[in-house]
Amino acid sequence: MRVINNDFIETMKPCRKKPIVVHAVQMSEDFVVNTLEGLMKGSAGDYLIKGVRGEFYSCEKSIFEETYAWIGEENF
Repeated sequence: MRVINNDFIETMKPCRKKPIVVHAVQMSEDFVVNTLEGLMKGSAGDYLIKGVRGEFYSCEKSIFEETYAWIGEENF
């Protein structure tokens, strides 16, 4: 098993996620969703997302708002 240290991290190159479309809904109450990694808890205000392969996962409200834009609301 490889141990990752700062020397290795310095070899990393910048990249950007491909623009893909997912479906999301903001949840009004705490929830639990079965993800590919197992059960995941979400809090009221977090988003439930259905990914490109039909998988579900939770995303904290603050992270969602920093990384996603609703289709038709992009500000380029």
